Amino acid sequence: MKIGELAKRTGLTTRAIRYYEELNIIKPKYSNNGVRIFSEIDIIKINLINILKQLYFPLCKIKSLLSCDKNIEFIKLSLDNEIINLNKKIIELEKIKQNNIVAKEIIEVCKNCDKKPTYNNCSNCQNIDESKRNNIFIKSLN
Repeated sequence: MKIGELAKRTGLTTRAIRYYEELNIIKPKYSNNGVRIFSEIDIIKINLINILKQLYFPLCKIKSLLSCDKNIEFIKLSLDNEIINLNKKIIELEKIKQNNIVAKEIIEVCKNCDKKPTYNNCSNCQNIDESKRNNIFIKSLN
């Protein structure tokens, strides 16, 4: 199939397809008169590229995963490693979220304070739950 048909079938622009070709992610055959001829395998590769891009894989990693010398087990292992990394990031983001919640609670206590408080000289600040105050500081260190 020609590049226009491939674009229709995959939803990509011809420019994007040419870019993937420049990166050697897809490798069409050429007819005698120089027209690109794409196969069903190219459709499968482009669909996989789209999925991996939605998972925030950079094109250089996608290229590596789809290179001819990589087998399906290698790709699965790479995806497993990516899942592990994503889970770590989720935990980190959850800590940041909790810190923001605690910081918001602390600010709420202090918002009406006319003393321009610092932690050491304000009775309102002293009344903030010690565990919350320590919690936000300890979590940010971990």
